[in-house]
Amino acid sequence: MWVAEGPAPARWSLRDGGHAGHFLATADHFRAAGQLVDVAVGPEGDVAHAVVLASISSFFLRFLEGRTRELRQGPLPRVPLPAGATLWGWRAVLAFAYGGTVPHGREKEVEEAAQALGAPRVVAACAPRLERDPQDRGPEPLEEQWETLRAMEHLHASGLGCDLQLRAGDEVIPGEPGVGVSREGLRRGTGRAGTVGSPGSAAGG
Repeated sequence: MWVAEGPAPARWSLRDGGHAGHFLATADHFRAAGQLVDVAVGPEGDVAHAVVLASISSFFLRFLEGRTRELRQGPLPRVPLPAGATLWGWRAVLAFAYGGTVPHGREKEVEEAAQALGAPRVVAACAPRLERDPQDRGPEPLEEQWETLRAMEHLHASGLGCDLQLRAGDEVIPGEPGVGVSREGLRRGTGRAGTVGSPGSAAGG
């Protein structure tokens, strides 16, 4: 029974402030297990979710934009690192994409890799350490993870990274393997029950 003053709201909206961290930690768990990933990067074939990488890197955004349907259905596409990106630097960018923080050590190498990969937020995260400014700690990891999630929302709104469909009742929502949620869920940190199916398939409702 609604006991507060005024009419009961027609629709509830709940937000979990830690949702971005939980969401990307779950995606990283899938990535580490090699589950529902869709790209292999670098000389050792580090696997990841292209939409997460594209959310922080223009290099991977171009890959996501140019990826064909046939590639998505075939073996994992392998993406070589561009000139200027070392294995260490790339893996630091990868850690930032999911964790919102840059590992300590070899910051200049990481900065150069981030520039080669078009990842300005990683470049900015390296700056305080390179300048050795103890007062400038930069954004907290959770803030960076929210920025990544907002960028993912923008990509989903553009139809990028939508390889699956989620069905909740009569509504069909584009999603990404392993990290597929509704845009509303990305924005608010809300849960939404649904089933997963391939585009055009009759996923259970």
